[in-house]
Amino acid sequence: MYQNLAHAFRNPLVTLTGNLDFLFQYSRGLTPEHQKQLVEVRDAALRMHQLVDHFLDVASFDLGAVSTRESSVELAGLLRRCAREMRAWARASGVRFQIALKSDPVYVKGDGAWLSSMIRSLLVYAVLSSSKKNVLRVELCARARHAVLAVEDKGLQLSANAGKIFRPFLIPRRPADGSRSDAGGGLELALVERIAKAHGGGVWAKACSSGGMQVGVRLLLQNSPSRRP
Repeated sequence: MYQNLAHAFRNPLVTLTGNLDFLFQYSRGLTPEHQKQLVEVRDAALRMHQLVDHFLDVASFDLGAVSTRESSVELAGLLRRCAREMRAWARASGVRFQIALKSDPVYVKGDGAWLSSMIRSLLVYAVLSSSKKNVLRVELCARARHAVLAVEDKGLQLSANAGKIFRPFLIPRRPADGSRSDAGGGLELALVERIAKAHGGGVWAKACSSGGMQVGVRLLLQNSPSRRP
């Protein structure tokens, strides 16, 4: 049933985005206004596609329909790659990443594809809920028996409903200066939490002593393959 539902949601969107990409190849003959409208339609379709993907991913975890392929995953390299691939989009949104790798390499046992999705979702949430012209500090370290990944934004304040921040469809709060209007669908952190728990880890959100807030993930460390007997 779940697979049928996933196909029912995804297939029309694949057709829509595919046809829009085809139209883009012939958009030079359009007027500037029509080109702008085509870009807006395509962006809306891509956002809807991402929202449907996140919704189905969250639902798959809740229904126990997720299958994972465990292997040794080097988290520092995965974080670097995700941040590099998202850097241009973040800058276009007025946000810059500051990556701090206090431990490198950092090995965990898990599904590399799902862990990549977890990192991306965490960074997407951070960018969409941040004010423009801001620097997001992304820190990864090995602490005791855990790999700890955290994103800190000094421009945000943790609300009284901090415990609900990982619930589905909780839209990222817009900064007080009103500079952010492209909030996501409210599923990014819900997906982060489910992926972390599926890997035996957990999540948190807390106020920082220096101001702002921090959202993070904790996963069990795995010994480096080079150290195995």
